[in-house]
Amino acid sequence: MAACGSSGGPGGGSGSGSTDSAAAQSLGPAKPATGDELKIGFITDGSGTTLDNSTEVAAAQAATSYLNDYQGGVAGHRLALTVCDTKQTPAGATDCANQMTAAKVPVVLMNNSGNVTPVFKVLSAAKVPLVLDINGDESTLGAKSGAYILVSPLTAALAGPAQVAKDAGVKKAAIFVLDVPGATGPVNSLDKIFYAKANIGLTIQPIPPGTADATPQVQTVLGGNPEQVNLVGDPTFCTGVLKALKTLGYSGSIVLQSQCVSPGAAAGIPGGYDGMKVVSGQTTNVADPEYKLYLAAMKKYQPGTDPTAKSLTAGGWVVTLGFSRAMAGLTAPVTSAGIEKTLAAMPKTKLPLGGTATFQCDGKQVSITPAVCSTGGLVQTLDSKGKPTSEQPLDVSSVLP
Repeated sequence: MAACGSSGGPGGGSGSGSTDSAAAQSLGPAKPATGDELKIGFITDGSGTTLDNSTEVAAAQAATSYLNDYQGGVAGHRLALTVCDTKQTPAGATDCANQMTAAKVPVVLMNNSGNVTPVFKVLSAAKVPLVLDINGDESTLGAKSGAYILVSPLTAALAGPAQVAKDAGVKKAAIFVLDVPGATGPVNSLDKIFYAKANIGLTIQPIPPGTADATPQVQTVLGGNPEQVNLVGDPTFCTGVLKALKTLGYSGSIVLQSQCVSPGAAAGIPGGYDGMKVVSGQTTNVADPEYKLYLAAMKKYQPGTDPTAKSLTAGGWVVTLGFSRAMAGLTAPVTSAGIEKTLAAMPKTKLPLGGTATFQCDGKQVSITPAVCSTGGLVQTLDSKGKPTSEQPLDVSSVLP
C-alpha cells in the first residue's frame, strides 16, 4: 500500500537554527501565516531500487515552511502537505490518488513522475486539479482541464533544442533518441513540427536500448553534415552516443537533456561535456535571487538535504512555491473549483527558479497542449564535468505551431 502522511504546521519549528546574514536577507522579513490550515496533496515516487526522488519532498517541505513563515502562507492560510509515496508503481499511484480524494484535499501537487497517468485518471474523475512542475505524460499534456504544468516539458526536451538551432542559424540538425515509445513517440510527432517551423532540415535516428556501440548509427547521421545534434535518452544512452560523436571527430553543436548529464560519466567521454549545452527549466546561477532564496530556505528548513545534488530535488520547491504564487487571487472558501478558477484567471507570474521566465495557467500559452503554463526556459553551457558555466534565457514561442 502506498504510504501517506502529513507535514506542515508552523514552519519555524522545523528550522535548524540561525542562518548567515546573506541567507537571512534572501528569505526577507518574517510574515507568518495567520489563517486556518490549508491541507493539500503532494504525491511522490519516493525512493526505490532504481530511483530516489525522496529529496523532492524535502524541497516541497522547505517551500511550505518558507511560505508559512515569510509569505503569510497561501492566500493567508497556513499550508500543510499531505504526502503520499507511490512506491514507483502504477498501483501505488492509484492508491495515492484515492487517498487524496478520501482526504478531500482540494488540489494535488507532483514534481516529475513516471506514474502520472493513474494519478490523473483518479483525480480528474473526482474533479481535483493536479499541478505539476514538469511532465511529458500524454494524459496531462492532452488534457483540456484539470492538469496544470508549470515548466514546459516541450521546452526542455523538444522545442528548446529546435529554438537553440534556429537562434544559431542552423540549417541541418539531427536527433539521436533512445528507441523506446516514451521517447521516440514525442520526438517523431512533435519535433518534426518544431524544426519545420524553424525551417531546419531534421534527421531522427533511434538507437535501441542496450546498444553496445552506437558508432555505426552515429556515422550514418554525420554523413549528412548536421550542424547541431540533440540527444534524448538516459545517461547510459547519452554517454554511448557522445563517445561515438567524439571518436568520429564531430565538432558541431551538441544539445542535451538535463537527464543526459551524469558527472560520473564525464571521465569516460573524450573532453567530457565541455562546451555542450543543456536546455533547462531551472537556474543554477548563484547570483540569481530566486536561486539564493531556494538555497537559503533549504539551509534553514532542510539542512540534511543537499539542494544541488539532484536535478529533481528543486522540482518539489518549484511546484509548491509556484502553486502559492498562482493562488494570489484565491478567496475563501477554498475548493477545487475555486483553485481552478484562480489558476485560469492568474496573471503572468514569475516562475520559481525560472530565470526571467513567467507562467500563466490560462490554457493559452501553448495551443497544442493547454495544460502547459509557460514557454520559457534556459540554455546552459557546461564545463567538462557537466556543471553549468553560463546560462541564457530561452523562449520557444517562435517554433511552436
